[in-house]
Amino acid sequence: MKNLSDILAEMEKQGFELGRLYTDKDRPPFKTNLTEGKRWKVYIQGESEPFIIGGKNERDVKELAHQMTYPTKIKIKKIVREGKLTEGHTISFSKEEMTKLHKDGSIEKDGHTYVYQEGFGKK
Repeated sequence: MKNLSDILAEMEKQGFELGRLYTDKDRPPFKTNLTEGKRWKVYIQGESEPFIIGGKNERDVKELAHQMTYPTKIKIKKIVREGKLTEGHTISFSKEEMTKLHKDGSIEKDGHTYVYQEGFGKK
């Protein structure tokens, strides 16, 4: 059995000071290291908002999401790296803009450059 002086010596080794009040901001309950990985959005069936999880790749993030919700069986709809375009959008081009796009191969509109490649997506 440890006595009080042993416990206090152990706490000093870990960086605690006697008489100081500590909060979660000072000493978080667990270590997180998001600098190694990227932020990912994990969309789960039945949830309206995605989970934000840090990880190196999609496989690690999927594994972590299952670990976080272990007793419950979840169905992951999709995993998307944060910062990428996740939803489709519609752009309207005038007839003149479309002609220029086909002729030149690219057009700039509203600060974005759109590129036209003939046969894109075909194998």
